[in-house]
Amino acid sequence: MSWSRRLLHCRSFSLSPPPSSSFFPTSFPTSDFKRVFEKDLITFSEKCLVASGAKQEHANTVARVLVAADMRAVYSHGINRLKMYTDECKTGTVDTDASPLVESSRGLTALV
Repeated sequence: MSWSRRLLHCRSFSLSPPPSSSFFPTSFPTSDFKRVFEKDLITFSEKCLVASGAKQEHANTVARVLVAADMRAVYSHGINRLKMYTDECKTGTVDTDASPLVESSRGLTALV
């Protein structure tokens, strides 16, 4: 996958301006959206989760999964959940010290 395809178009996050406006497709709105590189958004998301109390390893996994969902255009399970997840870490809704344990698995299913 070329690096140009590994960009996200987000409303909420602006980490850096695009390198060249002529490089990017014109089909995306430019006034309401900011282009963010996948790697930068993973790093940003991971830092937000760690600052909210998540373990570094778990924060990295969650950040990669959220960004991967957006990259696959499954926005309902993507970066838009970051605020909800950080809020849950801060309020203790989730146990940030817990580690998932797979009790059994079979085929494409697992009991965690």
